[in-house]
Amino acid sequence: MYNDKRWVPHAELGNNFIRELSELTVGLAGYGHIARETARLFSSCGAKVVALNRSGKPAPETGFTIPHTGDPSGSIPDQYYSTESRSSTLDFFARCDVVVNTLPDSEATRGFVGRDELTAMKGDAIYVNIGRGTTTDQDALVEALEAKARDGEDEGATGTVTVPEPLPSSSPLYTLDNVVLTPHMSGLSKLYFNRCAEVLRQNAARVRAGRGALNAFRGRGEDD
Repeated sequence: MYNDKRWVPHAELGNNFIRELSELTVGLAGYGHIARETARLFSSCGAKVVALNRSGKPAPETGFTIPHTGDPSGSIPDQYYSTESRSSTLDFFARCDVVVNTLPDSEATRGFVGRDELTAMKGDAIYVNIGRGTTTDQDALVEALEAKARDGEDEGATGTVTVPEPLPSSSPLYTLDNVVLTPHMSGLSKLYFNRCAEVLRQNAARVRAGRGALNAFRGRGEDD
């Protein structure tokens, strides 16, 4: 269309087809730092936000935080669902127009989003995985997307990270029209190293005061 050097009329674009954020329910699978900031941004645009975490209850944000971001009190979601309950988990997937998966890789999360979860989702729902590729059963995802393509359904799509990364050229995910593949690139911000330095500064002060470190991977973490 761009090479045609012409203004494309609405009819060719599908007329009025854009879903506004204010009419969508956006679900966050996992409710850590990334999910909380994602929730804040969606909420600011009028979307209804729900969250899926282990307890099914709101909890305060911990660890290193950037001022004026995220959801410190956990008050943004309209409702919480629990991964400890199978029915609650499937209810979460069934309710959402958009599911944003922010889960980390762990023994408990590998393959967490599988056939049952994908089947529970609405036919026009969008699945976005910005966590780790291992948290999604990729074969089940491909099957679901290929089925929609065969049925001629234009609505519903996925934007996803993959396993392995980089994805082999033989993967069908490259050729499906209802898939957007993205590399892990959010860390390329110009402020990345500034924030790393700020975490280091805060942790140095905490260690001197005999307190645990923020965002500790191993050893003694925060204790207040």
